[in-house]
Amino acid sequence: MTLEGDLEVPVVGESLHQDALLELAGGRRTYGGVDLEAVAELELDLDDPVETVVVRVLIEDRGVGRLQLEDAERFRAAVEEAVSHDGRASCHARIRGGWDRGRDDVGLFGVVVLLPEIG
Repeated sequence: MTLEGDLEVPVVGESLHQDALLELAGGRRTYGGVDLEAVAELELDLDDPVETVVVRVLIEDRGVGRLQLEDAERFRAAVEEAVSHDGRASCHARIRGGWDRGRDDVGLFGVVVLLPEIG
């Protein structure tokens, strides 16, 4: 990992990537959902027409969301440094949720990335 830490930072926009998250979770939903470890790649996008800084989150080359604007700005320098030094920015991540308890009780998958504390 190029970015080691245990600060859980939520990923947003994952509701748009439920199919990819379902594939990453093994292709089926369970009653209790999942809590899976993964490795995330963080990609910096400075050319987004709406946000000043976007940090996309990918797991196994699948887009799963992005960091909130405040978090993208906060971790921008660390992502840039990791890419400059190692050619990529990677960190531990967790995929959670995605349960199916029958009837209409189906939960969305969510993602958090684990990043270092930045002062």
